[in-house]
Amino acid sequence: MSHSSAPLSWIDAERSRQSFSVNAMTLNESREWSLTDGVVRHTTGRFFELRGYEWSDSTGNYVCSPFVNQPEVGILGMLVSRRDDKLRVLMDAKFEPGNVFGVDVAPCFQATRSNFERAHGGSAPALSETFLTESNWHSGVKQSEQGTRFMKKWNENVIIIESGELEVQLNPTMRWHTTAELRELLLTSHALNTDARSVIATSDWNLWISDGDVRADESHFARAIRESLAVPPRDDVTSRATHALTAWAHDHPISYREVPLVLNDGKVAVDSAGEPTQTQISHVRVATDSRERSAWDQPLISNPVASEEVLLCALDKQGIPQFFFTPVTEVGLSGAQFGTSLASFDPARSNPLVLSNPVAVALRDTSTLLTRIEQSDEGGRFNQQRVTYSIRLIDDMSRASELAPSGEWFAPSEINELAQQTGFFTNEARSSLSLVVGLS
Repeated sequence: MSHSSAPLSWIDAERSRQSFSVNAMTLNESREWSLTDGVVRHTTGRFFELRGYEWSDSTGNYVCSPFVNQPEVGILGMLVSRRDDKLRVLMDAKFEPGNVFGVDVAPCFQATRSNFERAHGGSAPALSETFLTESNWHSGVKQSEQGTRFMKKWNENVIIIESGELEVQLNPTMRWHTTAELRELLLTSHALNTDARSVIATSDWNLWISDGDVRADESHFARAIRESLAVPPRDDVTSRATHALTAWAHDHPISYREVPLVLNDGKVAVDSAGEPTQTQISHVRVATDSRERSAWDQPLISNPVASEEVLLCALDKQGIPQFFFTPVTEVGLSGAQFGTSLASFDPARSNPLVLSNPVAVALRDTSTLLTRIEQSDEGGRFNQQRVTYSIRLIDDMSRASELAPSGEWFAPSEINELAQQTGFFTNEARSSLSLVVGLS
């Protein structure tokens, strides 16, 4: 990949400048990780675990799969500087072993308690003192990780806004970006990681479009998004969304149980009579010159099949953009959340419109593509998990509503109100919503 604009050239330069390697090894070769009592654990008992689960999926098949169990609530933090009514956002070119291209742009602070308490024996993450003081937070909201791979994992999505000169020690991997540059990154494949997208999607969107840096080639749809953010959300939007999710969770529960992991021919597998999903466990040896620790090994989970998430939108009779979300239940979520409109089938998820359904595929293929990216999802725990996110325009809202009566249409101001609360949108929906911010 080669780019010409300043932020994208910076990513290319960091991928060349930073030294990193990821090599396969076996769990038996590790001195830090082991399979104990059916669970893959670190010797410190910190960081995360891998556990096995089995359940009946939405098609009635009995299946099993490994999940990441990480009860620590992480902090995903973005630092914003406001000077002369202009915003600058500090981002980090961060290496993760599971990223397709090694380095992606991350929030300037991205750490679990194990990281900032230095359980790995390395240095503390940069800006720890700034982000561990909650009184500094301009906003903070807990949101879920991927409920098809993580078991009930939450992160605090945090933004700190500072005025004037900042006295902070920055890593050489960090760079200040304008909001225009940030929106460019949002619409670029393999640029921003899922954590950065989540923080942006769950913040006040007016932060990112308030500088007056409108693109010269701004589309009619982008202008409509900007203007619609000034339209107050309907008074009942939160209660309506809550009712829809409660009803879906009641009608589509997923019952699961934990089962042990075992070693089969040197590979970690789930000890279950259920059919294994395509999610597998691998182990890698990592070396880098840009992280708090220069070398370590760890397990990763991976699925060789790339997945797709589609967010449908339409203009209502008043010309206000509306976006269609379908409720989902997932093995790793507590209750239901809103996912995207259409998604690849995942055995750990129950949702109404999957792309193995020919009618859903026809709806996708007859829509107009507005934007699309591919990215690595959660490179710190998943091994090159490729996901394609897109936003597509349809000409008739009823086409989606008739296919999925449980779905809900929300305007941008309503989405932004819900996204700043805990537990309304899945990780994948939030990544899709970051594209809406990029378009605006």
